[in-house]
Amino acid sequence: MHPSWVRWLPCAVASLRVVPDDDGPPRFPRSWYDRAELGLPWDEPVWCDPGPVEEWFEQSPGHSEDEVRSHYDQVVEARTRRIETFTECCSRAGIPVPLTLRQLVDCLVALGVLDELTGPGGEAWLVTQFAANPLDVLPLTPQEAAEEAAAQMLERGVLAGIGLRRLAEEQAPDGGGKTVWLTLRRLGDEIGLTPAATRLALDLIAAEESWIAVESGVDLLTVGLDEAFVIRADHSRLAQVYDMDELIAPEHMI
Repeated sequence: MHPSWVRWLPCAVASLRVVPDDDGPPRFPRSWYDRAELGLPWDEPVWCDPGPVEEWFEQSPGHSEDEVRSHYDQVVEARTRRIETFTECCSRAGIPVPLTLRQLVDCLVALGVLDELTGPGGEAWLVTQFAANPLDVLPLTPQEAAEEAAAQMLERGVLAGIGLRRLAEEQAPDGGGKTVWLTLRRLGDEIGLTPAATRLALDLIAAEESWIAVESGVDLLTVGLDEAFVIRADHSRLAQVYDMDELIAPEHMI
């Protein structure tokens, strides 16, 4: 799945990622989703519900009410922005806004994130296009497309951080390390980016995070794809800041 879809699609899309893992676009009967063992929440809302703020007070001992309420308000605001943006995309495409997981399947077919075709015996089959870039699928204005491209660059920096954390865990399982050995190709394999894209992502995160630095004498613009070098970063901080395995929805990162 293209990492940027987590900013656009409702959280319930995670249930629809449980598809056969084949070489190339997975193709399977639409009825596959109805297998009882999957237990898909067909009639549940597609957006995560943060619940009432009172529950947040109960789950946050040691924090002041103002701190908890401020955090809650930020999460709700980010969630609201995502819902409004997705609603606008649906409106432009002339399709109903999905409220349940069952409706989300039809919505994604209409958007082109899922392709529906006729399979053997006239049965409806699906082809997933989750790997497609939202820039190539969504009805964006030129300004929105430019903003999306910029957002994707920032996301690549986060992916680089996730990759560094994984490599740090491999190299120092007991924690406490301060450096990470890598090559652009090795880090790219870890985060699903080409070495060229990894070069840019690593350059971005080193510029954005003062505590992550490329070893002296290494130029990211010219270092070879398989040339080993060192990134200086505190392993414990990598584990704290980049503790996810992939990008997650903005409201869940606050």
